[in-house]
Amino acid sequence: MIILNRVFSGGYLNENLGHEVINFFKDDNGEHYIYVTPYGKVKYKKNNKYTDVVLMRSMGQGYYEVLGWASDLECLIRDEFMKNPKELLETEKNHQIDIIKQQEIKYNGIFLHDLFSKQENFIYFTFKARKFRKPKRKIYIKDNKANKNEDRFENTIYVNFTAGQYLCNYLENEEEIEKLKTFLENDDFWENDDGVKQVTTELLEKSAEKTHLLEMLGKEYDELAYSNWISYVLNNDNALLSAFLSEYAKGFGMNAKETFVHREYTPKTKEKNINIGRIDLYISDGKSSIIIENKVKSGINGIKYIKEMDDEIDQLDNYKNIEKIESLKNANYYLLVPNHHDILNNPKKVTDKGYEIITYKELYDFFEKHNSKLELYDDFKKALSFHSTSQQNRTYEIAIKRLKSIIEKAKYKTDNK
Repeated sequence: MIILNRVFSGGYLNENLGHEVINFFKDDNGEHYIYVTPYGKVKYKKNNKYTDVVLMRSMGQGYYEVLGWASDLECLIRDEFMKNPKELLETEKNHQIDIIKQQEIKYNGIFLHDLFSKQENFIYFTFKARKFRKPKRKIYIKDNKANKNEDRFENTIYVNFTAGQYLCNYLENEEEIEKLKTFLENDDFWENDDGVKQVTTELLEKSAEKTHLLEMLGKEYDELAYSNWISYVLNNDNALLSAFLSEYAKGFGMNAKETFVHREYTPKTKEKNINIGRIDLYISDGKSSIIIENKVKSGINGIKYIKEMDDEIDQLDNYKNIEKIESLKNANYYLLVPNHHDILNNPKKVTDKGYEIITYKELYDFFEKHNSKLELYDDFKKALSFHSTSQQNRTYEIAIKRLKSIIEKAKYKTDNK
């Protein structure tokens, strides 16, 4: 039986510490334990062996992205507890604490049960995994809620299950299991080794070095904050702006001294039939312009069906009206997105509208190549780097930081007893 386990749900990436964080790290002894959300429990089925746990995150509309695959499992929950979890919860917890102490299951020197001592209605681990693989390519699973005849993403497998509000689903149908295993057992989709690290002090310190101002302020997914910072940097460093124009306004002959970066720009027009909306970054010298729409988490807005055109228009189409309003000689249109944004799975919808996609990694590489004496410039680059990795890596980096916070709190509690 394969367990499909949804992890990092709800507000996890913003504020929750999440017990499932241990799924992505080895303990100090090099052993790998799996915690099945929401409470570590799995249901009892006679003569049925759990063979795999597929860790995945919700992508909406019945789609899930695979984050990891644990196999060769040893179930660490006793049958008695699975049969009667409510009555035997405390007994099972105490039994697991004995195992944790005997086998010294620690993360950076802290016992597992001390890391999550405040949580209720849960146990500490579900399985020990002798094998764990991280995807090197995006893999998606879709359930009954998704349209069987339409794929939002490549590398998608349709599996007949209904997730609903459940974080843990059990795949028992042999045909569906075989279908899923065509992906799981295809080495082209997976890293060569398990890629799971122990929680060393060095690893935790490196995660702290990547922390940036927007993350500290809880604005790491705030499009306005990123657009404001990009605008500030370009408007206050003429050499940087000149280099940026050379990169993104090739052939326009835009002079940095005559160019200004506008935020939330809405051109004035008396024509009632022309709609623009607010442009995130409008870089213009009055003759030529660079239009940048920044999408950190959201998708394309304002989609409307026009009967006369028998087509849909959206905010990207509306921005094209600026050429007429401003009487521009030249204009380049860009969509700026994180490297983990869903838009990258179907870029044609954007490029067909005459937009070029810039990823945060490309923007980070540009600013990394150019020095600046502006205050917080290095922190600005860290903030761009935050969105310069795939979703799997982004989740992994956030997991390290969350675990670092848990460990530090546990150590503080231990030191101040």
